[in-house]
Amino acid sequence: MMKLICSVAVLLLTLSACGDNARNTAHDKVTLQVSWSISPEHAAFLLGQEEIFPSYGINLELAPSRGSNETLASIEAGRYPFVIASAESLVLARAQGTPARSVLQFYRESPAVVFSIDGSDISQGPQSLVGRKVGIIRTSTVTTQFNFMLTQNNIRASDERTPGTVQTVTATQGGAAQLESGQIDALTQYTNYAPAQFRAQGRNVSELFLKNHGVDTYSAGLIVSDNTLNTDRDLVQRFVCATIESLELAQREPARAIEAYRRWSAANAGAFDAEYTRLSIESTNRLLQAALGNHRIGYHDEPGWQRTLATVRASERRPLANLQPNSLFDAAFVAYATERGRCAALKR
Repeated sequence: MMKLICSVAVLLLTLSACGDNARNTAHDKVTLQVSWSISPEHAAFLLGQEEIFPSYGINLELAPSRGSNETLASIEAGRYPFVIASAESLVLARAQGTPARSVLQFYRESPAVVFSIDGSDISQGPQSLVGRKVGIIRTSTVTTQFNFMLTQNNIRASDERTPGTVQTVTATQGGAAQLESGQIDALTQYTNYAPAQFRAQGRNVSELFLKNHGVDTYSAGLIVSDNTLNTDRDLVQRFVCATIESLELAQREPARAIEAYRRWSAANAGAFDAEYTRLSIESTNRLLQAALGNHRIGYHDEPGWQRTLATVRASERRPLANLQPNSLFDAAFVAYATERGRCAALKR
């Protein structure tokens, strides 16, 4: 009888251990919706998808979108637990009741630019745009930031060529062909997108950075629904740790990030331009480090969100439902990841 009891006890302990192991090795299938098409900007996620996210128990997939308004609508509808969206779009969405917050900021300064090519210099300031045709993507958050800049500098925009104004023209298929053909004089974009593409072709690019002319905002961030924050903080923390680790790996080894994007392009029948990919990833890595100080990638704080909120309020000229900065973000996840050894303890 004693032998039987011992055997049963050993069996129960074994089954218990197996159950714990199964729980620890089970992977969550998570889709991250990015705020545009999948591009070299997301190479760190493609690199992390292969080795880093699985070590945190996450099988990561990426989904494209047509911009931050779409990704925030996805959060509100519960289609994706994690999305990328711009900070000003989050402010405007939160003012409309979208239950979401930023848990990590990729860019602490706006990467948005107005740029021209081949000798048409617009880098002197916003006034250099007056009297010119500027291509804008109507649904892009870059256009929102561009309008912020015009408002902050008392410049009017018009759909027609009117003296003393900037003429805005709808950009088709990104606007690159319109710029190259001379249909427009300049184009709004992120510096790590179309400007990098033209530089890869050996073209001379002149850029006007919106951050230097009144657009004092955070930019792209990792956005999570309030529901996910309330019900699965463990998943959010693992996702944040894996994201930071992936971004830092791409910083240390950009050649591996380039190769990860090349493999993704080949698997998805996408065009791959090695020089553009290199320049875009280099630009992205600089943006990730901008205004970071001694903090780890992803850092954000209340003063940064106060500046963002103040810029949006000044440009929108409305109270925005009396929003407070602490309703827009949760800094605890990046703070946790900054403590030595904390992320490693979450690996499976």
